[in-house]
Amino acid sequence: MTDPETQREADQLDGVPPPEASEHLIGHDDVVLRLRKQIEGGRLASGILLHGPRGIGKATLAFETIVELIAATGDEPAERVRAQVAAGSHPNVFVLRIPREDGRFKTEIRIGDVRHLIERLHQTRGRAGHRAVVIDAAEDCNKSAANALLKILEEPPAECHFFLISHQPGRLLPTIRSRCQSYAMRPLSETQLAEFAGSAGDATPTELGLASGNPRRLCELKALGDTGLIERVRQWLENPLDASDTLTLSISRDLADRQAVASEAFVRRLLLDWIADEARAAATSETGETKRLASASALWEKANRSFTETDIFNLDLSATYLTLFDAISAHMRLGAGILTAP
Repeated sequence: MTDPETQREADQLDGVPPPEASEHLIGHDDVVLRLRKQIEGGRLASGILLHGPRGIGKATLAFETIVELIAATGDEPAERVRAQVAAGSHPNVFVLRIPREDGRFKTEIRIGDVRHLIERLHQTRGRAGHRAVVIDAAEDCNKSAANALLKILEEPPAECHFFLISHQPGRLLPTIRSRCQSYAMRPLSETQLAEFAGSAGDATPTELGLASGNPRRLCELKALGDTGLIERVRQWLENPLDASDTLTLSISRDLADRQAVASEAFVRRLLLDWIADEARAAATSETGETKRLASASALWEKANRSFTETDIFNLDLSATYLTLFDAISAHMRLGAGILTAP
């Protein structure tokens, strides 16, 4: 179990170390190589944006890069730097996350948090070598904090590098994105995820399939233990048009069960990812599937709005899922030419 007193991330999983303390990085070799070459050439950008799905290793890669950076520009061996970074004690490394006050995590990064970071960066350097800042995640900054962050990105201190972690880069200010060198990161391959699973205590084929290349999700699934309900939803999504009304009703009722809270939270992300994949496939289609893209975009908005309203107003979760499953089926009928777009 993760000790609440030493927990560093608001969404840190029990028994899973934070990114700075991860023992090794798996995958993302292309990004690692590009950043390493920049370090070796003394031309690493002052602003670096690592974006992609939550839980695929973006922050872990940032800290791995920082260890190499400080070892290359300072006077300490990489092993010593790594140990201090893992402990959160290296004076040249700064981490900005949602803060915890009075034993509870806040909901956002505020302007005071960014200002405190800037004050520390303007102080005398603690040790030889470049300095690095990790902001995880950048979209957690509220509007005022984001504007303060933009200012320091526009005029960064000498030999200081900002690593912005983003799960939803579209939520960032365009001016922040323009100040950073951007790297799109993707889920791991099946082989890479299996390698991670081996280091994390192995996993079943079902868990590996449901994780879809995402190490964090694999850890969540292992913690759940029983993935039967999630697997039923995945199978439903493989062909919604063939699913019976009885099966759809059964799944919706089971998701609303109080004993399925953790599984239901996972299913929400599973559905949203499925919709995002639909939109992405339509947007990149060579045939220009504008109707399918418009339908997927509307479905994305409907799903997010439905989940938000259900939580705020304590609506019937079973009815929410029935409505969403029906909307997904309608979207698939449109794609199959069975329906005409409104």
